Amino acid sequence: MSWFNEAVDDFHVNLNINTELEIGCSNESVFHYFELFQRVYPSMHKFEAQEDPEWIRVLEEDRDAPGYRWLTVEKNRVAAGHTNPPSLEEAYSLHLKVLDLAPIALSISKLNVKALDLMYGFDMTYEGNHDEVVAKALAPSSFERLLQGPQTRIINYEPNITFAIDDACNVQCRLAIETRTTVPQITSGKFDENQFSVFFTVRQYWSPQEPNFLDAYERMTAIGERIVDLKIVPQIIKPLADAIASR
Repeated sequence: MSWFNEAVDDFHVNLNINTELEIGCSNESVFHYFELFQRVYPSMHKFEAQEDPEWIRVLEEDRDAPGYRWLTVEKNRVAAGHTNPPSLEEAYSLHLKVLDLAPIALSISKLNVKALDLMYGFDMTYEGNHDEVVAKALAPSSFERLLQGPQTRIINYEPNITFAIDDACNVQCRLAIETRTTVPQITSGKFDENQFSVFFTVRQYWSPQEPNFLDAYERMTAIGERIVDLKIVPQIIKPLADAIASR
């Protein structure tokens, strides 16, 4: 875990099971599903239900704690996450339990699964123009001429890229940066201390050839850790941390 502890303020490891058709389970099935997790994680005791604008059911630990777990059931997605886990293994253990229990408890057929997502999220705090600091750290040198000028100010720079790592393009990776600076903050020069986020997602599109969720997930974690270790941290996270430190 040392590859992000010193550079970011919060770290997330999330899992999504995305479906083609609505899951269509009853509230009783959702409660049963959540209760199965409460037996393992008794501190997951906060329940929320939302009908509009999206149908969603949530079970989570205390979000004010330094680290916490959460689960959601939505119309076309079952998700889980661990914020600031003590280890990757801790986060993965929650995901594995979801992959084991959700298909049975929520009656999710493998025929209805569109894709699995494994997301690593990095939050970094900066009291200033997020888009400007991201551009300083990551924009190609060819952009410098475009931005030259005494009144030029960057108001949006959120790079993202998606690439496949297999011939069939069934395994795709996406890097996306989400900034949270507003135009009124830029024009006034008054910035809140807020976080911007770097998301790296490994998506496995489902196919009948896949043997099971657990084998696919093991392959996804290997891909995710390798790219985060070799590419995301040294080439994205560290330059961003250095740009923030230089301000």
